[in-house]
Amino acid sequence: MIEVSQSAASDLENLLKRYKVRSQVSIQYLHGKHTIWSLWGRTVNKIMYQHANKISNIGENLISNNQAANIICFDNRKPGLGLRIITLFGMKPFVTPDFNELPGTEYTIRRILHGIPEGINDLFIKTSLPLESNFDYMGGVDFRKGCYIGQELTIRTYHNGVIRKRIVPVQIATEEDLQTSNSWSVNRSISYLLPSPRSDIIAEGGEVVAGGREKSIGKFCGGFHNIGLALMRLQHIKDHNHQWYQLKNPALKLFVRPHIPEWWPKALNGEA
Repeated sequence: MIEVSQSAASDLENLLKRYKVRSQVSIQYLHGKHTIWSLWGRTVNKIMYQHANKISNIGENLISNNQAANIICFDNRKPGLGLRIITLFGMKPFVTPDFNELPGTEYTIRRILHGIPEGINDLFIKTSLPLESNFDYMGGVDFRKGCYIGQELTIRTYHNGVIRKRIVPVQIATEEDLQTSNSWSVNRSISYLLPSPRSDIIAEGGEVVAGGREKSIGKFCGGFHNIGLALMRLQHIKDHNHQWYQLKNPALKLFVRPHIPEWWPKALNGEA
């Protein structure tokens, strides 16, 4: 099973059908048949071990009191991110009474705070590279695997150790809020009108390129409240720690400040 943004599902289905060639493989779009849950908290390990051994086959349903689980696994994109659970549509996952169901926006906030890109707003179609999107940190690339599309560039970049850009979480603020936005946290009372994905991030007084346009040092991905994700040049994060940069936004003048996630390995060592 492949989880994908609904807006990209049709394109992915066509892509898979193109590359299966003559393989005896059936591809089915399952929209509306399942619900995906993210479960986090202190006792997720207990829930995992209680119920994972009751599901012997993928697709087998564990149903009781209007609760079900088709697939349950650790979300290993980041240590401690929690569980990923797939249930039949209309069913809720098995949880203990100390868990509360939250709006889906809380998952998005948590994902952004930890710097986890997801979906077509964060991962630009046909231009995103695995290592720039932190797939190496999130267990998304097997460097021992044989051929796959883009393998040569990915492996060469990995072994050279030169990754110039990465997706990082950013704090967002207006010019008036710059002085008070000191801590890395979400402010749910803020609702900025944010620009579209791939909007430029520039350094004030930075290099000017042809046509008098200021050189971009990053691309905005997406955001919520006063936090977001952006593909940033690492050099500007290393040399200008806690620096604010202007986010090109026709509706409102905004600034972003990149933040290095605490769970990353020593990401900036050896990278330029």
